[in-house]
Amino acid sequence: MATSEQQQFEVYSLTEDEHDAFSEAFNLGIGVAASSLSEMIDAEIQLSVPRIEAMRKIDAAAAADMEHSLSIRGVRERFSGPFSGSALLLFPQNRSLELVRLLLQQPDADIAFVTEMEQEALSEVGNIILNACLSTMASIMGDEIHNEIPEPVVGELKDVIIGNQDIGDDDYVLRLRVEFAVKHINLNGYIAFLMDIESLDIFRRKLAEYFGFAQ
Repeated sequence: MATSEQQQFEVYSLTEDEHDAFSEAFNLGIGVAASSLSEMIDAEIQLSVPRIEAMRKIDAAAAADMEHSLSIRGVRERFSGPFSGSALLLFPQNRSLELVRLLLQQPDADIAFVTEMEQEALSEVGNIILNACLSTMASIMGDEIHNEIPEPVVGELKDVIIGNQDIGDDDYVLRLRVEFAVKHINLNGYIAFLMDIESLDIFRRKLAEYFGFAQ
C-alpha cells in the first residue's frame, strides 16, 4: 500500500525484487561502514535496515521541507563510473555534535571545541560510510566507481538536496534513511544519492543483473 508521501509525490517505481535488491546492496555497504566506525569509537553501532525511496529531486526537496526544516550538517561526495551523481551523509545539527563527541571519545567536551572539530569529524565519517556504500556498489557492478574528496554541506535539508544547480524533471534522489544508535544515543543519520534518471536506470539494471532477476 502506498504511503501518504508516495501518494503525494511522484515516486520512482520499484518492484518488490528491486526494492529488496537495493536494500541488500546498501545493507552490505553500511554493515562494512558500521564495523569500521565501531572500531574508531570502541563501541558497538547499531544500524537500522535502510528505508529506501526513489523520487524526483524536486519532490524529495518538498518532502524534506514538510518533514522538518532543521539545520543539518554533513558531507557531499561526488562519484562517477557506470553511473554518476552525488552521495550525501547528513545529520541534524544537534545530532552531529553528539557524533563528534563520540568520535573524540570526550562526552563532556565543551560546545566550542566540538563545533571546531565538527567538520573534520564529519568528513572522516562521511569518507567511511559513503565510500563503503560506493565500494559495495562497485563490487556488485564489477566496475570502478571514482569518488571525489568529501565537501561540507550545511543548511536546511531541502536546500542541500537542491544544491546550486537547476533541477530538471529527470533529476532523481535515492533516499536511504538509517537510524544510527551508539551507546543508546540515536543519531538519526540520513544518506541520499542524487542521480539523474539515466544513472538511476543503469544502477537498477546492474542490480537486477547481479541478483539474477533481469528481464
